[in-house]
Amino acid sequence: MSSRTTEHQRQLNARNRAASREIIIPPVKNPSRRRRCSVDPAMFLITYLPYIFFHAFNAGQLEIIDSIVARIKRGGWQAVASPRGSGKSTIVRGLCVWAIVTGRIKYAVLLNANASTARDALADIKAMIEKSDLLCEDFPEICVPIRELEGAVQRCRTQLYEGKLTRLQWAGDVIVFPTIGRRGKAAGAIIRSIGVDGAIRGMLHEGKRPDLVLADDIETRESASSYLQTGQRRKIVENDVVGLAGKGKPIAIFMLGTIIRKGSLCDEFTDRKTKPSWYGVRQKLLAELPTNDQLWTKYVELRQRNQIDGDQTGRAAHQFYLDNITAMQQGAVVTDPNRFNLESEIDALEHVYNLIADIGWDNFSAEYQNEPPTDETAEISGLNVSVICKKLSSLDRGVFPSWAKCLTCGIDVGGRQLHYVVVGWGDGARGSVIDYGTEIVHSPVSGRLTDEHNKEALEQAILSALIKFRDMQAEGCYAIELTGEVKNLDGCLIDSGWQTDPIYSFVRSSADRIYKPAKGWGSGGSKYRQPQGQRSGIKLGSHFYQSFQSQSKIWLTNIDTDYFKRQIQNAFLTPEDQPGSVSLFGTNPITHQPFARHLMSEIWTREFIPGKGMKEFFDLRSKLNHYLDAAALALAVAAMMGITVLQTRPPETQRKQQRQVVHNGSSIRTRY
Repeated sequence: MSSRTTEHQRQLNARNRAASREIIIPPVKNPSRRRRCSVDPAMFLITYLPYIFFHAFNAGQLEIIDSIVARIKRGGWQAVASPRGSGKSTIVRGLCVWAIVTGRIKYAVLLNANASTARDALADIKAMIEKSDLLCEDFPEICVPIRELEGAVQRCRTQLYEGKLTRLQWAGDVIVFPTIGRRGKAAGAIIRSIGVDGAIRGMLHEGKRPDLVLADDIETRESASSYLQTGQRRKIVENDVVGLAGKGKPIAIFMLGTIIRKGSLCDEFTDRKTKPSWYGVRQKLLAELPTNDQLWTKYVELRQRNQIDGDQTGRAAHQFYLDNITAMQQGAVVTDPNRFNLESEIDALEHVYNLIADIGWDNFSAEYQNEPPTDETAEISGLNVSVICKKLSSLDRGVFPSWAKCLTCGIDVGGRQLHYVVVGWGDGARGSVIDYGTEIVHSPVSGRLTDEHNKEALEQAILSALIKFRDMQAEGCYAIELTGEVKNLDGCLIDSGWQTDPIYSFVRSSADRIYKPAKGWGSGGSKYRQPQGQRSGIKLGSHFYQSFQSQSKIWLTNIDTDYFKRQIQNAFLTPEDQPGSVSLFGTNPITHQPFARHLMSEIWTREFIPGKGMKEFFDLRSKLNHYLDAAALALAVAAMMGITVLQTRPPETQRKQQRQVVHNGSSIRTRY
């Protein structure tokens, strides 16, 4: 064979090999669908990834989508705490695909807790792109080159389109999308997935800097429990990640996670007081609690009793819910209505309370409400939810103890419900909580309660709820221990700090003068100041005083809320039968978990600030503090009747155990 023939054959073989590497990109099958989905990220996810997103997005998921899109458009930072199992990671990865294929982002970084989760995240994104037939039809310039690999990633090095390399990368911890002439907006776009402990600084790729960082669950339970690891990850985010931005170029950073514990990274970055530039958002699975605590408490008890008896599905509890569904649903708002088991649950609200029954309030609050309990509480004060729940009198609900002298009540007024606590008091301010609960306020359901057009309806709803409570009390709700005789309230304070007019109107209409308006002063607003000396229109007491409101023609009780809240909390640490001790009705500790969580919603704190001295205040840990407020009012009524707390502080040995100094930057905190 001549040399000319040999050269010709070699060229022919080369052309054949090149032809075998050459890929053909078909036209877009549905341009209209592609355009619609390109401008609507939620539609993009549901249309192209229907096997993942088969339910309509709930409000929390739409908030995540909108927040990420806003960061992509305008840059900046945001942190969102979302309930466990809410689909947040899948949404983040799907939106990363949307942002890349539509050309909004050229270089995205997925930041994960470690190298293992980083590999999983990138594998999920690859699966989304490879498996979606509709995505391949509408974005062929992206999906066809990837499908042509047929799993052999080494083909990336030689893949051609119109005789030029596509430069596709599909191996390792990085994706580089193919360049297909002038087709598509994702040519050369990059997705890199890395652990937070990886090499983040200087993540340039062919001169490109990241313009989007999606930090998804970047802390583990171990790291969240370690102040050292939390501090290290904080520095990585604030220094390394934020520093990825190019000179004069904004970078979009979106942090998403669940608050595992107080003081964790997610807790810190979603706290707008601590990190205002991160515009933190905290989502809940149970956005609004149902108004009827008692029925749900019984439901939880039934389910746990069923499980003890071997029925894991809790059929008796389920039937109880079906029998009382209207009353049990009132006031409740679940953010994900599709989250329930079709085989054993009727709706998402039942699923929520099954979780509460199965894993406990503390775990539910941490994993699904982003309100984890304060771990250090038990170490600092000795008081926690468990201690409160176990402080039981063994008396039935509604039974007035034979040793008690007076029965008082405190009412905390809210826009949707009243919270009340009823306590029997004896000598030395020894108390027994014999009842607590809620009364529904049928306020307007549209618009904000504070809107001017809702003012009259809201006031009428509060007045009606108070009248209904008064009528219920007039029927004789409580029985004296041993004798069974009826015991009525001796006094009741109603918090009038928020809605003055309907409460004043109610008090004026109550002929027996049992009900009085009150205003609390303390950590939540202006400090309590005791008037000095006797003067007209003022009646002085210990940690309270009454002032005559001349315009309303009514006496207002002003109370030192910090003092009375501390007394209530200390009362559950004081041994039974001792002065200042308070117990709860019943014999089942589980019954009182919601109540106890309210009592633990505020922690007394002493903070030394250099140059300013020592500051004392209640640190609000949860907005669910209504029973604490109501119990403090009930104690204040007792004080007005001459029931005094003989022991205002714990014993010296207990105080030594309670003192603990916590260094916090330039300040020193001591919590009691």
